[in-house]
Amino acid sequence: MKDSQPLVSIGMPVYNGEPFLRGALDSLLAQDYENFELIISDNGSVDATPEICQEYLIKDRRIRYHRNTSNLGQTSNFLRVLELGNGQYFMWAAHDDLWESSFITKLMAPFLNHDDVVLACCDFDIIYHLSGKTESHTPLVSPLSAKNSVFENAIWMITVPISNFFYGIYATETLRTSRFIRLAKPYDFSDLLLLNEISLTGKVHFVPELLFHSGVRDEVRLPISFAKRRLPKFKFAYKMYYIEGLKCIAHAKRIKPMQKLYLMHVLTNQVLELISHHEPLPEIFRTTIRAERHCSTRVADRLISLFGG
Repeated sequence: MKDSQPLVSIGMPVYNGEPFLRGALDSLLAQDYENFELIISDNGSVDATPEICQEYLIKDRRIRYHRNTSNLGQTSNFLRVLELGNGQYFMWAAHDDLWESSFITKLMAPFLNHDDVVLACCDFDIIYHLSGKTESHTPLVSPLSAKNSVFENAIWMITVPISNFFYGIYATETLRTSRFIRLAKPYDFSDLLLLNEISLTGKVHFVPELLFHSGVRDEVRLPISFAKRRLPKFKFAYKMYYIEGLKCIAHAKRIKPMQKLYLMHVLTNQVLELISHHEPLPEIFRTTIRAERHCSTRVADRLISLFGG
């Protein structure tokens, strides 16, 4: 690494990653972009993860290894690697994922060529490690671009939730000041909420190339799926995602009041198609929207009236 201060921080939270960890580390260390640090936070693994990490520490001085004395939980460990990062840009890396060698180079290009970019993401496929199966799709087409307005990108991000965009590259300071980080607790669809929030703070750029391979242990639903991600026995699994999503829109500084109204409408239509009718949605509208100081009474009343509140 030529520069003393890495430009990109890669955060890898891991727990018992022995079966796939070497493959992920080899994939990251083979990047043609060299100015990065790789921070591994071991969440008290009881397999060979510590030994593998020590082995790679000797191989590459860009790696920093931290071992938690006890298991902090998945969410806390994800936040831990972000806290430890020094780079101007940040990406999470799962211990069972793989990346093309040009992943960082191509996702960094939007940041270097455009102003105000806060997230760069790309096309992906899914690798089922135990079966060896690869789940591909027709090339993903996304209008997300640094040339668009924040509002234009936010519409698409909220309307078409794609969880694998979570593993793109972020502007670190924007990520650290996000509502997602401040909440610092697990809830369903938190990854999608972060993507929605980020799209409201700056430009999101999609690179239309297959550069990321999302790894899963066995046959499971596609990460691109949204409607089937409910937590077991959770009456309204979308509640936190929905309420916090409304707050993110209400607090957004880059969009106008009527644009906020439209995005709330888009988010609500999305959730209405997914939820069961076990809770009174109009009451959620009233208590959430009217509690937000940056959402005027007029906007709140108009939004509520759209749904017969």
